[in-house]
Amino acid sequence: MNIALYNQFKQSVYDLADKLPQWNTEQYGRKFTAAVSSMFEELGEISGLISKYRTRTDKHGTDFYNTPVENIPAETFYTIKNKFIDEAGDAIWILTTACHVFANESIGIFSRFIMAKENNIDISLEDALFSTIGSVYVLYTSTKFEDDNIGRCLNDVADAFGLFLVKLEETYGITLDEILIHNMEKLGVRYDNDGNRVDGKL
Repeated sequence: MNIALYNQFKQSVYDLADKLPQWNTEQYGRKFTAAVSSMFEELGEISGLISKYRTRTDKHGTDFYNTPVENIPAETFYTIKNKFIDEAGDAIWILTTACHVFANESIGIFSRFIMAKENNIDISLEDALFSTIGSVYVLYTSTKFEDDNIGRCLNDVADAFGLFLVKLEETYGITLDEILIHNMEKLGVRYDNDGNRVDGKL
C-alpha cells in the first residue's frame, strides 16, 4: 500500500466532493442520505459482481461457483478483475467522501485498511462484503435513530471494507494501488475542473 498514492487519491476526492452540492452543503440530511444511499449503491454493484461471477455459469460453460479462480480462463479472469477494480474504487471514493464531510478527516481510512491486512481473518470474499453492507446499515440506524457518533460507525465501515479489500487481493490479486489509480483516471475524465459532469450522465 502506497501512502503517497493514497494521499493523492484522498486529495482528488476532496477536490471533487467539495464542488458537488450533495456533499458541499450545510443540510445534514442531504449529506447523510447521499452517503448512505451511495454506499449501499456501490456495495450493491459489488454484490452484483459476486452474484454474476461467483455463483453463476457463463455462456462458455465456466461454473464460477465450482471452478477455482486459478482455473478460470484468462480472458474471463481479467474481465472479472477489472470489474472488481472499477466498483471497489467507487466504493472507496464514497467512503472517503463520507469521512471527509462527516468526520473532518479524523477517520484514517488508509490506516484502517492496513490494520485489516495485519489482522486478516479467515472469511470469504462474500462474507467480507456482506459484513460491510451490514456495517453501513448499522451506521444508518445508529446515527439516524440512536446517537450522532457517525465517526465510530464510519470506522466500522472502513474496517469491514478493508477486510474485503484484503480478500479481493487474496482472491484476484487486486491491489489497493490498482484500485486508486483506476478510480482517479476514471473520474479525471468524468468531471471538469468545476465539478460538472461531462459524460452526459447525471
